[in-house]
Amino acid sequence: MDTVSESNERLAAWRGSRAEVWDYTVGHSILRLHLSRGPNAPSGLLYMYDCSSVSFSRGWENSAVSVRELAAGSRSYLVTDGSNLRVECGNVAFSAPLSSYAEIPLAASDPPPRSPDAG
Repeated sequence: MDTVSESNERLAAWRGSRAEVWDYTVGHSILRLHLSRGPNAPSGLLYMYDCSSVSFSRGWENSAVSVRELAAGSRSYLVTDGSNLRVECGNVAFSAPLSSYAEIPLAASDPPPRSPDAG
């Protein structure tokens, strides 16, 4: 996972975009949130792993997703966006920018797409 501040920096670039829960796999405790600026614009996926508590709207406009640590050094995170999203999870990862829906991995358990320079 990126640090909380790195995650929030990456999410800030998507502020105001459309957010929709792509899928929630209860058996794997993985929730994926799709952020996009339109049907033909690049998009990204926020992966939330080891979810212990989830509450979400199916989709909403003008997103402002943020991440914070639940307790210092706890490795537990709270991902929120007003009344639209509240997820307590053990890890958060953001995909590289996606140029089309075809680039979204079919299974939530597949790793997020990474940018070529991400090593």
